[in-house]
Amino acid sequence: RDYEFQMNKKERRQALCAALSTRREEEKLLVVSELDFGTAKTSAAVQLLKAVGIPVGKKAKGGKTLVVIEGKDEVAEKSFRNIEGVKVLSVDGLNVYDVLNHPYVVFTEAALRAADTKLAAK
Repeated sequence: RDYEFQMNKKERRQALCAALSTRREEEKLLVVSELDFGTAKTSAAVQLLKAVGIPVGKKAKGGKTLVVIEGKDEVAEKSFRNIEGVKVLSVDGLNVYDVLNHPYVVFTEAALRAADTKLAAK
């Protein structure tokens, strides 16, 4: 037997909108202007997260963070990948599971515009 089922695109989009709205209402959806690190530095990424009020480190309770970027940004990915509990996704990979699994969601302005157009499409 095959117990798989397919979810409609419209329902999937509505679920993602609901998850993002929940994070916004909890004030855990944050928008930064851009991730301009110059070179891949984990310390710069940690400073950015601390500056916006996200707990970072092993002792940070509930400090899992989802960073959403537009397109492929290797410098940002390398900067965040060594931080425990931080996951970097592009807008194309944004999904309900990751939004609900990470208490904090950080968007760049460009990624937020791209996600808005993606979710507004019918």
